[in-house]
Amino acid sequence: MDKFEALILRSGHPAEVQKNARKELPFLLSRSNLRLWRRDDPIRADGIRFLVGIAVWSVYDMKLLDALDQALSATERSERVDVFDVNDCSTLECLENYVPQIGKIHHTPVVGLWQDGKQINQQSGPVARETIARHFGIDHKRLTTLPWIDV
Repeated sequence: MDKFEALILRSGHPAEVQKNARKELPFLLSRSNLRLWRRDDPIRADGIRFLVGIAVWSVYDMKLLDALDQALSATERSERVDVFDVNDCSTLECLENYVPQIGKIHHTPVVGLWQDGKQINQQSGPVARETIARHFGIDHKRLTTLPWIDV
């Protein structure tokens, strides 16, 4: 399995698929251009850093990770993309430990943007997905179209 999308697009009981996907996410991240980030990890002090909070059960979020990994490998880019699983948090306070001032979240992804170690932006949901797509030159439609639905 080389794609993040494959973590969730499997047959089986949904609870088991999600449980296994959460277990396998760190391994797949370690083989990608993305990095797993935990609250105690340091924040990059130079350059641009995106922190992307995803829900492993969301095929849209998995498609986003695939597109980000591909964008980072296709060209030499200096941005760093750190990833965390929002399901590690059960409260808004917990999420704000990852992305301060994020406010209410209705949809994933949760995205924070840092420049030279200082947070300069935070967004969530479709707006965050579109911002990332635009920044990395990713076709937004690719992120929102499911493989089994023709548009």
